Amino acid sequence: MTNLDRQAISDMLLRNSDEQRIEFSTATGTLKAFSLTTEEMGGAIFGEHRPRQLSTQRWLELQPELLEWRQLGDLYLSQGKLAEGETMFERALIGSEKTLSPDHMLTLDTVHCLGDLYSNWDRLAEAEATHKRALSGTEMALGPDHESTLDTVHGQHLLATR
Repeated sequence: MTNLDRQAISDMLLRNSDEQRIEFSTATGTLKAFSLTTEEMGGAIFGEHRPRQLSTQRWLELQPELLEWRQLGDLYLSQGKLAEGETMFERALIGSEKTLSPDHMLTLDTVHCLGDLYSNWDRLAEAEATHKRALSGTEMALGPDHESTLDTVHGQHLLATR
């Protein structure tokens, strides 16, 4: 089990040595804007708010299970064991939705994998619905021209040509 304590973290540990200060400030600005971090000593020290610490701790506790379920889903899908794969992807999806969010990229990637499974299983209505959900979320998160978005569009195209 991982415990996260309130601690100050130097910005030198959070950024690469070759990263310019302005890029780092831009990246951390979003975290500060949503009150996910605190800044001290003129931006040299950062800390996490308690709700963020608790959600990170919960995510770290579930991370091995979520990854295991996803990997087992991928394995079962590659072996043609679709019912077992569906069970694993659904477990990963439920856990990811609860610990991350329904719109988190890891959640949407699991939705995409579930859509691929349904497509391979000839459950085309379910495949279409899951691919649409994955595409909508990915477009909102990353934009229409991102590689992940285009991969989801490709999955929908393959489904449409069946």
